[in-house]
Amino acid sequence: MEFVYMLAGWEGSAHDGRVLKDAVAHDFRIPQGKYYLGDAGYALNSFTMTPYRGTRYHLKEFGEGQQKPQTKEELYNLRHSSLRNVIERTYGVVKHKFPILRAMTSYPLKEQVGLMQSSFAIHNFIRVHRDEFADRGTSASHHDDEEDGDTECQLDETDDTEMKALRDSIAAAMWSDYLIVIAGRYGEAVV
Repeated sequence: MEFVYMLAGWEGSAHDGRVLKDAVAHDFRIPQGKYYLGDAGYALNSFTMTPYRGTRYHLKEFGEGQQKPQTKEELYNLRHSSLRNVIERTYGVVKHKFPILRAMTSYPLKEQVGLMQSSFAIHNFIRVHRDEFADRGTSASHHDDEEDGDTECQLDETDDTEMKALRDSIAAAMWSDYLIVIAGRYGEAVV
């Protein structure tokens, strides 16, 4: 995974929603048809895709794969959680590659910001040039995403009706596909 945007300089205790609001107010643009993957602390809006509230979400709530989703909302939340888990693991990979990121409090804020930006830029550089690094014993996978045009985003505190409908549509399509796979796997009828 590569990082396409980074906003450094906020205190670690700042709420993610406040940081996102600041980023959107300045230069953070989400390509049309793409969404910021937010947790339940965010409002569902035109650019933030959130999980269903009041429905199982965290991977551990699904019992390490022992408990299967029972509804389209649970399946959606399971997949949403899995994607967010990839993002969190990627942060862990960067912190592991650059141990200085775990000991930055001894540096002035301006230097901390520079260290963060440099570390993430180097991480992306290595991902892009993986073949060259693979020859030297370091391997990485790379996934190219098509670049879409930027779109303006409005940050709203309330859930967006249009996004609820889109999320429901995505969840229904996932659920339908899931039932077909399960039926094929176990020879059961699709409900």
